[in-house]
Amino acid sequence: MRLSRQLRPVFATLLIFLFLLACSRAEFVYERADWFGARWAANYLDLDRQQRRQIRDELATYREFHREVRVPQIQALLESAISDLESGHHERETIAGHLATTETLLGDMTRDLLPLVSDVLADLDRGQQAQLEQRFEKRRKESREELARRAHDDWEEQRRERFLERAESLLGSLTAGQKARITRCADAMPDTAAAQLEWEIDRQNRLLAMIADGYSADRIHDYLEGWWLHYRDQPEPLSQARQERQQVTLACLADLLPTLNQGQRDKLAERLTGYARNLEQLRNN
Repeated sequence: MRLSRQLRPVFATLLIFLFLLACSRAEFVYERADWFGARWAANYLDLDRQQRRQIRDELATYREFHREVRVPQIQALLESAISDLESGHHERETIAGHLATTETLLGDMTRDLLPLVSDVLADLDRGQQAQLEQRFEKRRKESREELARRAHDDWEEQRRERFLERAESLLGSLTAGQKARITRCADAMPDTAAAQLEWEIDRQNRLLAMIADGYSADRIHDYLEGWWLHYRDQPEPLSQARQERQQVTLACLADLLPTLNQGQRDKLAERLTGYARNLEQLRNN
């Protein structure tokens, strides 16, 4: 689906900041983004011909807006990150600014498409509602199985290895000191997967009830915006962990980025430049 490819540069930008890959906020937004196109419709809903046509038409309109408005914003973020990388500007305030801009862009693109998502959900018939509930349950089962696998003694070590692999894919070979920094950051990230899953289940059940009770698209829109963007009714431990995760991410980046050698900087800058080039091609298509 083209829309998914259009959204990926923003998430790729998040990947550039390394530790956001392990941040549940990044994972949370990425999962929400999967709702914004044909893949979401195919995975969660059995739509009739008219509903599929509505989605295609709305997404075609959004692609033009995305190309003219959102793509230049993403390009500006990438160009700023490249400039700071090449000039060695790794001050805490600079990094915080990039992360805040990325978060804002993700939120803006979510808001762009919430009306379409809400309209489709409000229009589901009883059979489609039942299918949506079944597919939610399938995802819950998969998540619970993943949580069960975490009980193994080597899960923490696997988590550290994933952090290191992600960093090496962006930077190339790491020094022993860099590996130690990344490992400390992995260990410092709070793990709230079980609590997050329970909150997600509660939010999904509320959404299913609203659809079944015939709530309007506007009310579903408000509910999704509160859930996905404002963490409305999020339990306090999850809220605290989210803030802690943001602080750890910022501190770890401020600690790691100044240690990059020229080869690592070049590799990262090349990746960012490739994203920017792909975006320019998208704008011109």
